[in-house]
Amino acid sequence: MTFPLIDSDILIDVLRKDSVATASFRTLLTEGPVAISVISRMETIRGCRDRESQQQAERLRKQLELVGLDARISARADELITRYFLSHNIAVPDALIAATALAYNLPLLTKNQRDFRFLPGLKLLPYPPVVPIAPAA
Repeated sequence: MTFPLIDSDILIDVLRKDSVATASFRTLLTEGPVAISVISRMETIRGCRDRESQQQAERLRKQLELVGLDARISARADELITRYFLSHNIAVPDALIAATALAYNLPLLTKNQRDFRFLPGLKLLPYPPVVPIAPAA
């Protein structure tokens, strides 16, 4: 696997029709496959308020590669919790998502950069994305 992993917060904002998240998401889709952790899928579904929003979340999910948990991800997440809970208060879902990105060497797109930036080896994509500024005329 060599494509980006998208965090739950981006998916939730896409479902809320946030323009920055939607543009970032669409750009990544045009560049190739995009993945989510099964944890992000569950967090997205958990945020749905009714059947219609759940169906929208499922349509969005079908555009993405779903990465399940395995022994390697579980062990890595356990290491992250053990090492970083006391110093950085890393949450279990964030540890599992980060462990997924680390296990498969995938860059992670998240709005919550501070929740992940302290993790060595984790490649974070900039958010909001860096947009080139047109030269002045």
